[in-house]
Amino acid sequence: MKSATNIPPNDGLITWASSKETAPQIACSIFTSKKNHHLAIESYETWGKHCKWFFAFSEEIWHFSEDQTTIHTNEGQSREYYLWNEMHTIWDYLADLYEKEIINADYITFSGDDTFWIMHHLQQYLRVFPIDGRYFLGGTDSTVRKSRFPYIEGSGYVVSRRLIEERIVSKCPPFRVGAENIILSYCLYQFGVNFTDTRTKEGYSRFCRSKPSDPCFLTDGFNEITKPAKEVVFFGGTTGAIRKELHDGYYSSNKNQIME
Repeated sequence: MKSATNIPPNDGLITWASSKETAPQIACSIFTSKKNHHLAIESYETWGKHCKWFFAFSEEIWHFSEDQTTIHTNEGQSREYYLWNEMHTIWDYLADLYEKEIINADYITFSGDDTFWIMHHLQQYLRVFPIDGRYFLGGTDSTVRKSRFPYIEGSGYVVSRRLIEERIVSKCPPFRVGAENIILSYCLYQFGVNFTDTRTKEGYSRFCRSKPSDPCFLTDGFNEITKPAKEVVFFGGTTGAIRKELHDGYYSSNKNQIME
């Protein structure tokens, strides 16, 4: 039976060849809402449990697992217009956790509740960066990448610890806007955080805005180069059976990955 998700073959999955001491520690965060309880639970039950720390931010507090609740971040304001303002609260919350030494993650992922991260691929990729650097990592299409403002696109990106601890977002003004990825890109660039091309040397995307059956970035069209890399770290727009298939393909087939 043909897979509906076009997952790269198992021989492309990465296994660890070195010790846990060299593996970057990753905390994960998602934005969710009261209407998406099932998606938040599904996120945690698939890829979320493979994060060192997992945070779910919502407009209400409820249990998404037996021992974890969401973190209250707004007063029910629509994320269509207020997500950027909510990011101020989220970054301050995470910065406080660092300050109080509650977490010591080297990187934090940010995404919606309809996404999928491959944590062992992400850890392997992040090992190429100096651990104390200032990094904002994600995907973007060819048009944006070649523009004067190559902002990070889509519903998932990675931020290094140093940027959170610097509380840069609090230095940027609030806007009544939902496209937090664009405003965050602009904010960070103003403080010297440069764009990083996260594609492989062959040009394949590690961060895919779409589910695996679609081009990573729709404006690029569907051709060989827009398919996900074997080292892909992220898919957007992914829920239900597709997310379950991704979990079985990327995690069950890679028993020896090191994520502690």
